[in-house]
Amino acid sequence: MGRRMAKPHSSARVITVSGNAAVRVIPDQVTLTLGVETWHTNLVAAKVENEQRLERIMAAVAVHGVSSKDVQTDYISIEPEYKASLFSPCLGPLAPWLLGPFRG
Repeated sequence: MGRRMAKPHSSARVITVSGNAAVRVIPDQVTLTLGVETWHTNLVAAKVENEQRLERIMAAVAVHGVSSKDVQTDYISIEPEYKASLFSPCLGPLAPWLLGPFRG
């Protein structure tokens, strides 16, 4: 006995789907990067001035409802800079960078 061959389908079954969507939400988080630079010939004076500036920034951030637990210092950099004609250092920048995320 011979084998029967299945008939090929004359019409293929096709499913086509297309669409688009948009999602709109109110943001609940923002990442903000701030920097403070202080230049001074005396390291201690530069550090004191830098801390005062940082305190003013933190106060301004707090006014807008950002908790201090949501703020972090990323790094502090101290590097000497020399005048081209003299060998006396001018320290700078003493710069703590504040990073978020800040949550509203």
